[in-house]
Amino acid sequence: METGVSPTDQTGDAVRLEWGKAAIKNFGPTGDVIVVVDTLSFSTAVDVAVSAGAKVWPFRWWDARAQAFVREQSAVLAGRREAGGMSLSPTSLLSVTPSTRLVLPSPNGGTLSFVNAAALLDSRSSVPPKRPRLRPICSV
Repeated sequence: METGVSPTDQTGDAVRLEWGKAAIKNFGPTGDVIVVVDTLSFSTAVDVAVSAGAKVWPFRWWDARAQAFVREQSAVLAGRREAGGMSLSPTSLLSVTPSTRLVLPSPNGGTLSFVNAAALLDSRSSVPPKRPRLRPICSV
């Protein structure tokens, strides 16, 4: 029996699952909580650092904007895996301490976190700021 409703329709559901930037733009303004799960390594890297007590700011790219943000936050910038040191590789973050303030660029999870912050701000203000104010991901 056809009801005319798509089996993937989540209208009215208390919890919705979606994919990518479009999901955040469509559902972000109406949701109370948005959880970004990047199954590559971003989520695991964040979990490792936050579990050690570090503060982590997601970021889009390793560029001049990331460098400026690092200076603003008195933080360190995670580098690319091949450079050694702290990176998106979860094992590279096993030695972080509670005093670590880490900006973690990621083309997937970091970008979605950034888009989420911007969508949330857009939904709350008729004049969004030039750049979303990012808060660190911290342990609870």
